[in-house]
Amino acid sequence: MDNFGQFIMEHDGDDVSALLLKGRAPEGIDLHLAAETILARRTIRSKLPSWYALPQLRYPAKLSAEQCSSEETAAYKASVVKSVFDNELTKAGEKTDSNRKEYGAGIIRIADLTGGLGADTCAFSRIAEKILFNEMSESLAEAAKLNFKELGISNVSIISSRVESSESPLVKNGEAVPPKSLLADFAPDLIFLDPARRDGAGKKVFMLEDCSPDILSLKDELLEISRFVMVKLSPMADISLAASKLGEHCREVHVVESAGECKELLILMDREWEGEYSTTVYSNGSTLSFKPSQEKEAKCIIAGKEETESSQWLFEPGK
Repeated sequence: MDNFGQFIMEHDGDDVSALLLKGRAPEGIDLHLAAETILARRTIRSKLPSWYALPQLRYPAKLSAEQCSSEETAAYKASVVKSVFDNELTKAGEKTDSNRKEYGAGIIRIADLTGGLGADTCAFSRIAEKILFNEMSESLAEAAKLNFKELGISNVSIISSRVESSESPLVKNGEAVPPKSLLADFAPDLIFLDPARRDGAGKKVFMLEDCSPDILSLKDELLEISRFVMVKLSPMADISLAASKLGEHCREVHVVESAGECKELLILMDREWEGEYSTTVYSNGSTLSFKPSQEKEAKCIIAGKEETESSQWLFEPGK
């Protein structure tokens, strides 16, 4: 453990405001970073227990810890991605090296364009050959370099840029870069984004077009680069509206529950997909999958009786 980790352990239970007011720290310790790290650790204690066990990890912004995925939900994303490519490998045929290079488990490349704290990238690193981690905040990107090393992750490359549609004024003014320029020759098999769901005033937003980056303006460019694009949305988002806006390439919707709460809404887009998307609900390690057509035909069952209307209902797809 380094000096920073020792300082964190010594002051882990301190009043952070009082610690900052004292303004004293050993030489080489960034007191503001230490304060943010102490606060963030209190947030991730149950969300990211394996990270919490390493006091030397840096968290330059408590908000990133509040917004990051838990280890459970991050692992679920990785399992979805692995399942997609395992299925593609089976369809392509496992016997040829060329098929394995295109879709083999552990050979895929993933680009995380909105890295944040890095919990999702950490999970993806276990199923992919290479990860490109992009985070707009330079301080978070620098922290990720150290944190991934401490976590034993060696297959991640880290950059720091803001990605926007090539038509965005931010790109034309040099404040952001388009996806093709950002990814250069990385050639990802899947692109992942978790757009910020707060506006300039810090208020929460739920509409796709209000998030940053704007997925609706980016999706066509992203699907030109990668066959698969996965987007994490607010659990408050309207599923049918989001799927409709993302268009015909919407392949899968995943509703992710953890600790008794709906935590995330994931949408997987596939540029080769045609047909109805499926919805999978993940809860307590189990999943239930159905399609919108089945949902419309589902009967509402209350205490063993079929009802026409109720605020408490249970899907029985296909019945």
